[in-house]
Amino acid sequence: MRTFSSLLHIKGIGSIIAVLSLVLLTPLTACQTAVSIPFMSVSHEQSLRDYRQPTGITEFLVFMTLNDAERFIAQELHINPTFPDQQFHFAQRVRTVDFSQSFAVLVLQGHQESADYGVTTTHVSQFGGILRVDATFVDPTQPDTWWEYIVGPNTIRHPMTTDPYHLISVSRSALPAPVTKIELWSRGQLITTILQPIP
Repeated sequence: MRTFSSLLHIKGIGSIIAVLSLVLLTPLTACQTAVSIPFMSVSHEQSLRDYRQPTGITEFLVFMTLNDAERFIAQELHINPTFPDQQFHFAQRVRTVDFSQSFAVLVLQGHQESADYGVTTTHVSQFGGILRVDATFVDPTQPDTWWEYIVGPNTIRHPMTTDPYHLISVSRSALPAPVTKIELWSRGQLITTILQPIP
């Protein structure tokens, strides 16, 4: 014969089992936190590609192998070995990345009409299978970025077509888990996403 106290004991055990089941069945992503990932700055210049018309389109590329980088160099750049410009410097620097251990991320601000623009990768983090790249873009037409460039709104512009970029490398061993996609963020806003698996 079950007593009232035994019934309470049984109900108590049932409650504990229910709570444990809820915890165990909770998706792992709910318990995940962002992990800061170290990176190395490889090349950081004012202009990379040559275009007659500015586009202003922000983008980023991922080079998993040296062949990826060489393909970009061949298709997008015009290297002149006798004239060591920023394109030549980029090609030299990207070839120093050890792609057997690392991959490279190239953040491009897009073609602009003056030399007063710029981009800097500030942070890399991982949340589950998402690798997040944060970058700061200097835009002289936006008042909230003038202080970062240490100039005033009445400063004379420097007219020329530029293509600011920042190339970084990330060690695969620094990733706590496999990556399925990479996101580019700036000032708390998602800019664009690349579906790029990194085992």
